[in-house]
Amino acid sequence: MVRLAGVSEKQVPPIRISGVRWFGRVDDAPARFAALRERVGSLIAGPALLLVHGDSPVLGRDLEAAYPVSEAAEKAGVSTRVLDGGNVLAVQHDGVFAPPEAPDSWQTRMAAIRDEVFDRWFFGNGPRRTVYLDVGGELRPLTERQRVEVQFSLGFGAWADGLARGVEEEAGLDARKRVLEGAACPAEDAPAAQRAAWVREAVDRLDRAVPDGKARCAILGRCSHRSPDARNEEMRRIYQESASIDVLLAHMMQDKTAGGTSWFEHPQRVGNVIYITKIPYDPEGFLKAKTPLERRISYCHCTFVREAFRAGEAMSPTFCGCGLGWFPPIWESILGVPVRVEHVRSLLTGSDSCQVAIHLPESLVWRGAKLPSEPSDL
Repeated sequence: MVRLAGVSEKQVPPIRISGVRWFGRVDDAPARFAALRERVGSLIAGPALLLVHGDSPVLGRDLEAAYPVSEAAEKAGVSTRVLDGGNVLAVQHDGVFAPPEAPDSWQTRMAAIRDEVFDRWFFGNGPRRTVYLDVGGELRPLTERQRVEVQFSLGFGAWADGLARGVEEEAGLDARKRVLEGAACPAEDAPAAQRAAWVREAVDRLDRAVPDGKARCAILGRCSHRSPDARNEEMRRIYQESASIDVLLAHMMQDKTAGGTSWFEHPQRVGNVIYITKIPYDPEGFLKAKTPLERRISYCHCTFVREAFRAGEAMSPTFCGCGLGWFPPIWESILGVPVRVEHVRSLLTGSDSCQVAIHLPESLVWRGAKLPSEPSDL
């Protein structure tokens, strides 16, 4: 099993924290920590934490400066909450955060190991944490040397748990047993091909155990990643202020934060249906691909599907219910109404691209709409 220097998997416990959250830049963090420390200094019970909850295309990063605090904090009138624990990938860093091009910067550190880290581990939905290992380190500018541990939430165990809960809730305990019993879940740091094989076999058993396609889709939707709230909140504000779907879509099209293209993947409206054609996971690899297989591997966003393609193994189209689960939380949080989603096409059904249709209630009011006759591919 591959081991990287300064990289380890660990379990972190839930902790009670007091924090201050803001949208902006990471270099604002020392001042935020200083202000927070004035309020909770005597109650601090552990190393400082900088949490990254996501990014807003307009407002900047969604950040939180936090300290673990003792139980006495609530008695002292300090607002606290419990930060969930779980499996994390911990990356040690002894160097600066800025400037990014410095030889001992965090960005330089990650550039050397990024491909191996992201190919091997499956990441979850929790915030990224920077734990300051030196007392007072959080108060120093980013240009000064820091000794920190950056923790990424690991998600394979959570994915498997979501599958188990979903099967039981949608189809009952007997179906859960048929899908999961006797199939030991691989460890978080098992080879990616081993995790992908486990998922592929579990979905095959799901197909046999749960005949209802809609139920299978709902089950796998529980396993999906979740979009950062900060992005959705900004789009919700735009929609509420304009009361127009088309104004909202225009803003989404202008976003260039996903490698130079839109995080929201260029949604197009036809009547009360919004079509989204997925952009390639690896745009550069997709353009340079010399074979259909290389293009499919570069196109798909799912590590499990990419590994199935590499192994030459067929994967049930049922699995795409996991990717489909990404969309309802985004659009329902923005619009404030339920939506129905379905795949128009996907790689697992033999198509060269993946497209999703998001069906909106016809009761929504359209303003100034020029309706295209059909969605176009980008």
